[in-house]
Amino acid sequence: KLDEWLINHCRKSQESKIKKSLLLTHAPYSVRSKEALDKAIQILTNLSRIRLSIDTKLQYIEVNPVLLEA
Repeated sequence: KLDEWLINHCRKSQESKIKKSLLLTHAPYSVRSKEALDKAIQILTNLSRIRLSIDTKLQYIEVNPVLLEA
């Protein structure tokens, strides 16, 4: 669910990254807890679907650009 939501969100906003904190309030309900979100992020990172990046103090989720091509 999170994978599909991230791809759709990034396509609509025409951005390839999203703040991790935004996911806790806007992502599918099943991953809105910190534990569930961290687990989902780890799985998607291991599959090379996303990567976690840190810019100053903010954490971002970057979607693999290949997945955003339509």
